[in-house]
Amino acid sequence: MTIYGLSLMHIAITLVERDFLCGAAALYNSLVAQGFTGRYIIGYRGDSDVPSDLLQRMRSLPADLPSIEWVELDTPWHFTNYKARFIADIFTAFPEAKSVTYLDPDIVVTCLWAWIQSWSDHGPALCGDVNWWMPPDHPTRHEWERLLKSKGFEVHQQLHAYFNGGFVSIRRSHLEFVERWHSLIESCSKGSEIIGAKGEIHQLSRGGRSRPIQTLDQDSLNLTAMTWEGKLTTLGPDAMGFFDGGWIFLPHALGPGKPWQKSYLLSALKGERLRRVDHAYWFHASDPIKLKPRSRLRLKRLEMKAAAFVGRFYSR
Repeated sequence: MTIYGLSLMHIAITLVERDFLCGAAALYNSLVAQGFTGRYIIGYRGDSDVPSDLLQRMRSLPADLPSIEWVELDTPWHFTNYKARFIADIFTAFPEAKSVTYLDPDIVVTCLWAWIQSWSDHGPALCGDVNWWMPPDHPTRHEWERLLKSKGFEVHQQLHAYFNGGFVSIRRSHLEFVERWHSLIESCSKGSEIIGAKGEIHQLSRGGRSRPIQTLDQDSLNLTAMTWEGKLTTLGPDAMGFFDGGWIFLPHALGPGKPWQKSYLLSALKGERLRRVDHAYWFHASDPIKLKPRSRLRLKRLEMKAAAFVGRFYSR
């Protein structure tokens, strides 16, 4: 791992490959709009793997904006399973960092950064998943308790929420949480090829929820939360825009059909509604990093208006 640049106290990080750089650019724009002043670090596999024109624009930002650091990673692991290791490595590489916030590149920030920055003061910060309800008496919880006992861990948290792995904010004082998460990812994989599997995250989920470990990184995160001796600080699934209403702070584009990939008119004709993350993504698509030429941005926003109109008649 090669890191260039100096450290700051608060660091936001993400992991990208291929066209997910489009998401990382909009995420950066949204952070800047919400008052982010720290250092933004992108882990990636190599220049040839990401859109070159966008990469150049991201590397030519004015000096008065928060810097973007580029960390080239040489790992066979799927990036979704590499998050915990990456967070821990960033803490090591930047000894002055007080906190590290990991965000998937298909997330957009719609709340003040200062609020996120202070959130982890109260413990590791987590958000509920779309499949968020998993009370202590859930069959999978019982399987997890048995699994954790076999690995020498005690259960300290009787949790009802199942957490999404796309956002984790950690203080240095809680670094053990991240190290335990990484250790559980390794041990729960049992040497399986899934730890380095290719493809979209939803393709890595195997066997459905009837399996104790369905999604390696996310289930391991939830196992870690169960074993955590200290406090956690959590929000529900509304925070990521998975349900209407509530407080949407970090709209998250789950599964296929990322905002930068989507044809909104075709989706509307299939009965798919515009999501909060779609609106947030394109709202932050032009400044300070321009994701597309101005004319194409204008056409995309017109397409979204047309899709919203069509959706009145075709919405599921």
